[in-house]
Amino acid sequence: MALHLSDGARVPARIVVASDALKSGIDELEWGGDANRDKRVVLRVHPTPGALSLTVSSTDVGCEMVYPLDALVAFECSQALEFDYRFLHLHMALRSLKDAHQAQLQLDAEGTLEIKMRFSPSAPKGSELFSHFFLLPLLDEDAIDENENMTNVTATNGAAAATGVDALWDE
Repeated sequence: MALHLSDGARVPARIVVASDALKSGIDELEWGGDANRDKRVVLRVHPTPGALSLTVSSTDVGCEMVYPLDALVAFECSQALEFDYRFLHLHMALRSLKDAHQAQLQLDAEGTLEIKMRFSPSAPKGSELFSHFFLLPLLDEDAIDENENMTNVTATNGAAAATGVDALWDE
């Protein structure tokens, strides 16, 4: 999957959340153990009623955090979206939430999650500090157990991909 920047195009979902509210929600989702490789987070946005939800699941536990519309600073959503991400990646991207003032989550139709954090003005007057992170959603291949024989998986994916190679080049 390639990273496509929006270049000013309208994205299907843009949500601004106070950093402390997002941090407390992520902290609640961590209760199920460490941020291990198998732990996943499902990010869902719904235009009506406007809501953002994060659901974490691993092999043994699950937890959901729902942010209703009144808990969000700003909310724009043109369609319902749902994508899975590795919790470890989300956790690493959001480590600086404790120092940020606000966080903006932008989600495109392919599932690319752009996280922008705005930090309190400790910089010189008239300037603001921002941090950007991009997370790509998990694909079906990501569900494969890492301990399986990857040769068989590669051969299967290669055979499936070979049937559509000509179609990709014709586009």
